[in-house]
Amino acid sequence: MFEIKELKKEKYVNLIYKLENKIFTDPWTKKMIKGEFNNKLAVILGIINTKTKELVGYSFLFSIYDEIHLNNIAVKKDYRNKGLGKKLLDYIIKYGVENYFTRITLEVRESNKEALNLYYKYGFELISRRNGYYSNPKEDALILMKSLKQDIK
Repeated sequence: MFEIKELKKEKYVNLIYKLENKIFTDPWTKKMIKGEFNNKLAVILGIINTKTKELVGYSFLFSIYDEIHLNNIAVKKDYRNKGLGKKLLDYIIKYGVENYFTRITLEVRESNKEALNLYYKYGFELISRRNGYYSNPKEDALILMKSLKQDIK
């Protein structure tokens, strides 16, 4: 069983940093992660394995007026293909609707087909491209957006 909760304590910095380095080729630094915990506009979500109490995934959100910018979403490799990315995205969309945000934006590596497929299934649309945005390896970022207006009931 897994639960998603907001991570408010800096005790998660080292855990997220370790996961970042295992998951991404261009991971965030500890300073960047710590900065998110000190940012009043940021929301950090964690996926917790309720049996082991292990942090198995996380996401960094940043609010800009009526928009959520999804800075990062990650699931530990041995926990992938269990629906946890979908569960986290469902939570983020619900959070956005409940807090009256009108859209979600994000950047994703052009080669990250698994993430792109998930985002497209959730109604995200390609709105732009940032050439050479990523390093290690150098790659373009696709900028996606999802309107939340149709999700508000």
